[in-house]
Amino acid sequence: MIFINLISSVDCYELRNKVLWPHKKFNQCYIDMDNHPDSFHLGAFCEDRLVSIGSFLKQENKLFNNQLQYRLRAMATDYNFRNIGSATKLIKKSFEILKKKKIEILWCDARLIAVDFYKKNGFKISSNIFEIPIIGPHYVMKKLF
Repeated sequence: MIFINLISSVDCYELRNKVLWPHKKFNQCYIDMDNHPDSFHLGAFCEDRLVSIGSFLKQENKLFNNQLQYRLRAMATDYNFRNIGSATKLIKKSFEILKKKKIEILWCDARLIAVDFYKKNGFKISSNIFEIPIIGPHYVMKKLF
């Protein structure tokens, strides 16, 4: 059974390091806005093991003016727990939280490997493809509420 909980930013470091940023040291797997009062982090647990994470930051993108925005960063799922629905449950829980906050748009920089996942969850591509050094090609994607 999968359940979703709020977690701390530090709880995210292991999966960020393992899945997203293996080129960084463990203690470098923070995001500048991790501990901002408006930021929150969700974790998906399977049998008490943290298997998926996502960080949600109140951060604007100039592509989307005049809208209340949050940014999704560092969403990751443990390789051994893919395709069990944990990331989908996590992102749907974030939608509930963001709707209560009256947020109008959730956006992210999506790796190419994740584009289909985001599309299945209602996101649309909102930019041309661009490169993040070391990490690879991305699109800006958005979900409207």
